Amino acid sequence: FNAVAFWMPPYLQRVHGLSPGEFGTPFGLILGIGGAAGILAGGVVADQLRRRGVADAEMWPGILSAVAIWPLGVLTTQADDGWTSLAWFAAFMFASSFPFAAAASGLQAVSPNRLRGQVSALYLFAINLAGIGLGTFLTGFVNDYVYADEFRVGDSLAWIVSL
Repeated sequence: FNAVAFWMPPYLQRVHGLSPGEFGTPFGLILGIGGAAGILAGGVVADQLRRRGVADAEMWPGILSAVAIWPLGVLTTQADDGWTSLAWFAAFMFASSFPFAAAASGLQAVSPNRLRGQVSALYLFAINLAGIGLGTFLTGFVNDYVYADEFRVGDSLAWIVSL
């Protein structure tokens, strides 16, 4: 999620020749609206499953997201043009944001009262360390040392998404 969001602007510029002025507004709208819609939709799905008596309701948004992220991430980073890539990116943002609310809710449900704050802090630390720290770094590393071509950033992203 974070690697793709971070590296989309250089990808759109290097690979598809779009300028920041061309893709900036659509990119920002996709981040804001797609991310928020995914978070809300995942929470709604978990709530509906919980009302129907599904014991592991909070797990399902994560499972659905995991199934969708790989193909959407690869399609985003392997598109033939920048506008198609942005369209796939919108779907990717929605799917990758889908489990966040349900995951936080699920952790609170299974944590003892006195540990809820610490469990939440560990969860946020882990996902941010992995996503922001590792995902964005590895994309640049793969691009520089495996492909050794700044115009192959899409291939580097596809590789990281596939991990």
